[in-house]
Amino acid sequence: MDMHESSDNLMQKFRHPLWLVWLALAVAGGYYLMTRHEQHLLQVLPYLIFLACPLMHIFMHGGHGGHHHGSATKDDVHGQRDSQGR
Repeated sequence: MDMHESSDNLMQKFRHPLWLVWLALAVAGGYYLMTRHEQHLLQVLPYLIFLACPLMHIFMHGGHGGHHHGSATKDDVHGQRDSQGR
């Protein structure tokens, strides 16, 4: 499956009515928080930025293949040939 097919499948999942309901609730909740609790949000903002760092590392780490310990040698990773001349 190529990238174009996988992006089409992803878009079909997000067109489901349940996703639209969750998106509408998130937008309405965000608007409520911004208008009614702006001072509280500004106090918590630095902590949310620090919390976003490990969460992005955990959830977005798989995008480049993750860590494959022991599957490739140091020379293979840097583009040098292995002992069989490949």
